[in-house]
Amino acid sequence: MPRVFVNFANGLISDNPLGIGATTLTSSELADLPAVSGSDYIPITLDPDSTGGAPEIVHITAHSASATTATIARGQQGTTAREHAQSIKWRGSQYADDFERLNTIEADDWVTSPRIADGAVLPAHIDSVDAADINAGTAPIDISGEAATAARWTTARTLSLTGDVTGSVAISGTGDAAINAVVANNSHTHDDSTIDGLDGSVITTGTIANGRLPSSITGKTLVEADGFEADVDGSTSSPAFRWDSDPNTGFRRVSSGQVAVVSDGSDAAEFGNDGITLKYGTTVEAILTVENRILAGDETATPTNPGILTGRWNNTTHPNTVGVSLRYDQSATTKTWIKMEFSGAADGGSISGNGSSLNVNNPSDIRTKDVHGPIDPARAAELITELDIIDYTRHGSRRAGFNAQQVRTFPELAHAVTLGPSEGLPDFHYLAEAELLPWAIAAIKHLLAEA
Repeated sequence: MPRVFVNFANGLISDNPLGIGATTLTSSELADLPAVSGSDYIPITLDPDSTGGAPEIVHITAHSASATTATIARGQQGTTAREHAQSIKWRGSQYADDFERLNTIEADDWVTSPRIADGAVLPAHIDSVDAADINAGTAPIDISGEAATAARWTTARTLSLTGDVTGSVAISGTGDAAINAVVANNSHTHDDSTIDGLDGSVITTGTIANGRLPSSITGKTLVEADGFEADVDGSTSSPAFRWDSDPNTGFRRVSSGQVAVVSDGSDAAEFGNDGITLKYGTTVEAILTVENRILAGDETATPTNPGILTGRWNNTTHPNTVGVSLRYDQSATTKTWIKMEFSGAADGGSISGNGSSLNVNNPSDIRTKDVHGPIDPARAAELITELDIIDYTRHGSRRAGFNAQQVRTFPELAHAVTLGPSEGLPDFHYLAEAELLPWAIAAIKHLLAEA
């Protein structure tokens, strides 16, 4: 990689700042440098006076004539790349690598026109080079004629086999070569009389043609290496396909078009053209259950928790709601109750009904509350007075209510408003109007006291 020498190269960094990973340097003084391309480079030092930290040597590896930008390779010659502020100096100089190259001359340094700018020439004291010192690169030496001996051919050749046996190998004279020969299928014949009494146990690879297999196999078990087994006797009483010789887990044929998954000796699920049936124990107790909770089933099912639908979430919108279930409650006398339950680390509640009534239950046990004191009735009256009661239309329905954004501005009421994505808005405001009821009652008490 030829090094380009330039006299009096220096300037100021224009980047603000030059980041630690930046590979482009901007400086008006770069316009004074010659063009750099290919494998050429110009080394320079960033912050040579250590104004902002340790100096960093970089190599300019690409630069167009008169351009004020250049491509740089960071952290060269044992230095470490770092960030440099705007207006920090940069300077070209002589480096340790320049003197090391005098000790080891690469053949790449043998050029017709020396890679030194401004018309300079190679140092006068380099008047001869010992070939033993050339340890890298390629010397531009023209050789004509033929050598008496050679370690390799000038042009490698390919030796190929054709016909029923094919293969090829490239040879260059540097050493022995072997051909991987391939014999074409059905390209020749053997005399069958020379293959007498072939023992099947010697067949370890390949595939046996169907015509060479027995017409029927019964009462046998096929065993695969990783423990998978398959019976071929057509039995439907136990799993025909199983693992690790476990007779109680696997697959079995129930009837025509019906397959069962067997777990612990009992059918756990049956698959057929009429759908999928999941079982609890040995009887059909639910069409689908998860952790013994019915997701879809009939009212005769009696697992431990007869939940029809369960769910779970925990996010910033509902920080205390970690469980929700909608279930058919068999504990109800009429067995027609539908209950929606909410549970969480700090709050919980339920909504239930039996066709004639609807109950909404909120947690209110004083033993579970951290009481800060009574609500100030006078402050409550102020808040209620300042709240706007608005008449509005939403989704085609005329209603009356509050402005959630306004409620959120009152520190005492802000907890009643939560944000979450809805209706195309990332911060849709939800208002728990029930949270305003205690303040309204306190305001009424204040007004009664003032009357």
